[in-house]
Amino acid sequence: MKIFLISLGGVLGVLVRYFIVYVFPISSFFGILIVNVVGSFTIGYLFKFIDSNLWLFAAIGFCGAFTTFSTYSLDMIRLIMVGNFKLLVIYFLLMNTCSVFFCWLGIRLNS
Repeated sequence: MKIFLISLGGVLGVLVRYFIVYVFPISSFFGILIVNVVGSFTIGYLFKFIDSNLWLFAAIGFCGAFTTFSTYSLDMIRLIMVGNFKLLVIYFLLMNTCSVFFCWLGIRLNS
């Protein structure tokens, strides 16, 4: 049952990420920012359910497949490679501050 819940959450998470990053007409950088901020909020909000099936489905499955830190890392390297240091700094600051803040907000709103 645990594997099923994680898998189901993962399938849904990766599909939602695909639509946000590749289907909606926004820059992939900002699509990934949205994904990571929403994922950070969601995992923070669900934190008090860490020992439940909801945690398996939503945090490990959905958020694990939905958030895109590896893609974020690749985008950072690509910005370095093309020398776009202004966007690199903006992207770094937004991604890190927004993701940490929204994770904290999720925990606070569910306390």
